[in-house]
Parts: sequence; structure tokens; C-alpha cells
Amino acid sequence: MKKLIPLFICVVIASCKTGSPNLNKLSYTAPVKIGDDWEKKKAGLGTPDRSGDNFFSFFNQGMIVYTSADGKQVKGIVFTWFKGSLHFSGEVYGIKMGDTYPKVVRLWGEPAESGIPKEDYYEKMWQFKKFGIVLEFWSHTGNDPDLGGNFEGDTVKRIQITA
Repeated sequence: MKKLIPLFICVVIASCKTGSPNLNKLSYTAPVKIGDDWEKKKAGLGTPDRSGDNFFSFFNQGMIVYTSADGKQVKGIVFTWFKGSLHFSGEVYGIKMGDTYPKVVRLWGEPAESGIPKEDYYEKMWQFKKFGIVLEFWSHTGNDPDLGGNFEGDTVKRIQITA
């Protein structure tokens, strides 16, 4: 019996989810990442639909890119829905728009923090080695033709990555 206790403890420890997922094993299909050289990336994205001091919105890709003050490096990215049902359709470390909160927890573990719930959504935050990710989840089921029609509660509506 005493020999089984260490084995049992090893099995329990091995089955626990780590606080930081192996991001190299999770799909990332967005055209930019935090830390990218913006000068090299922006040409491949085309003309932004909107831009300002250190931000560039690409409606057809469902993405807003934020750069450093000198405009040289990607410091933040928001993947979201835009009017007209334009949205990000790829994956960010295994997560895509419309995925469920339980799926995110299975892949990334429990969030580090929770934001203050709003009427239509709530936020959960994860801290990875070099950056943070904030996900907004719909708090209820609904329908918004501008945002693609029907959506389910507790599903991803926005993904934000910051350095």
C-alpha cells in the first residue's frame, strides 16, 4: 500500500493543468503577433480601414493592431466583430470567436483575473509568459444582424492580446 501512495501522487500531479499552456502546440492563424516588426507586417495587410496614433483597423480581418509609440513594434492586437458581420475567423492559441468558456479553460486553465461584468458581456484575463490575453464572453444568448446574427451565451466575442 505504501508503494501505491507515491504513484497515486504522481498521477494526480501529472493530471493537473498547468497555469501556462504550451502555446507552441496551439494554433495561431492571425497575420501578426505581439512583438512583430510592424514595418515588415503592415505591407502584407493592405490599407487599414481606419488608423490613428499607433492603431490600425482592418475590418475585413476583424482586427485592430496597436503599435509602440515609435510605430516600430506590435504592442497589442484586438480580434473582434465589426459592423456588417466582418470578424476574425482564425485562431489565437487554439481559441476562435464563438468558442465556449469551458473550452478556453480546458486549453488555457483557469483565468488569472475576472473583469467587472457588463450588461452584455463579461471579461476573463489570462497571463502568459510575455503577454496578457483578455477575452470577452457574451453573457446571454442573443441576435445582432450587424455582428453575424445569432450568438450563444458564454461564447467568445472579442480577443485582446497586450504586451
